Amino acid sequence: MPARRHRLSLLLTVLLGVGLVWLASPRFLSGLYLSAVREAAAPPSPETAKEFGALLRAERALRVAVAAQEDGRVWARLGGVRLALAEATGFDTTRGQALLARADSALVRGLALSPAQPYGWTHLLQARLRRDGVSAETGRLLRMAIRTGPSEPALVLPRVDIGLLAWRRLDAAARDALAGQIRLAADRHLAALARLARRRHALAPVRAALADTPDLRRRFDAAYRRATGESS
Repeated sequence: MPARRHRLSLLLTVLLGVGLVWLASPRFLSGLYLSAVREAAAPPSPETAKEFGALLRAERALRVAVAAQEDGRVWARLGGVRLALAEATGFDTTRGQALLARADSALVRGLALSPAQPYGWTHLLQARLRRDGVSAETGRLLRMAIRTGPSEPALVLPRVDIGLLAWRRLDAAARDALAGQIRLAADRHLAALARLARRRHALAPVRAALADTPDLRRRFDAAYRRATGESS
């Protein structure tokens, strides 16, 4: 079964074992991978209900925290939890849309107070993609997400995925920033990068980003052939 389909469920199951204090940290959000194309959700299970309850408790705890003290990082974490709640609820539902709007507001507030937050910028980028689709704003948000944490391990692949999805709408500066992420992904996550390039029909921009690293590009080409089932 594809790992992407159950990434959120698996993440939340792990988090239930480590407590709500950890839910309030940036590492809670680091594993959250909101794909640009929503996949059909399975019927809710008791386990899913427990995970959803954990998110609700985290959201309440973070609301209390920001009410007690204005803190940009806590606002951004609150936005990330609301984004997860919106996904768990369903982006196409009325409640999911309301949660998405509240996530966006919290992220904007958090980033205004404390801009150096790569997770916050990445989650705002994901929220805007859900709300507006790929737009002229996508490249700017992608650049900020990369600039504030270019080597953040958990964010490289999500940012590459979004960048490849939005490639035709990206300006030169955003494409240059994405090229650096592609090189990191090729070095650290070669097979996953090959699968992304295949899924996004983005072989050309990935190979172009690897043009100055011929050995890495040869290894990528081999991984891409494996991903597409071609013989070498």
